[in-house]
Amino acid sequence: MAFDVSKKFGSRDPRKDAEWMEYEGGKFLIAPAGSPSFKKFTINRLSTEELMAAASEGEAALTKTRSVAQMMEFNIDMIVHCVLLDWADIEENGEPIAFDVETAKDFLFHYDELRTQIDKFSLELGRKKGWIPDEKKVEDTKKK
Repeated sequence: MAFDVSKKFGSRDPRKDAEWMEYEGGKFLIAPAGSPSFKKFTINRLSTEELMAAASEGEAALTKTRSVAQMMEFNIDMIVHCVLLDWADIEENGEPIAFDVETAKDFLFHYDELRTQIDKFSLELGRKKGWIPDEKKVEDTKKK
């Protein structure tokens, strides 16, 4: 039997591993954190020093080199390019809103709770796939 890299590491097409998240009557197509496109985006947007710091100290290390506004912009860009792939049944003032990157960026900037829900769902999917370490297991390892 051949080794299928997409089964082990995920498809380079984030839609293949994505799942729909329902939230307040709307639906959001969410790719798992830790997917190949997620990693590629991160590598392409961070300097070598930032990547090394994040690898050893965690994401909080990035706040040493970036302002809060820059971190928020980075996070939203990552979500709209790698995580939030589509939506359905989304309205604003009673009017349907079609998905596009610029509208998604604007929504995620203005609606913190929506951004938080999308982040959480993406992380859960990444953990379920084994691409993101389970926080409890990481904490248990640190205690030993």
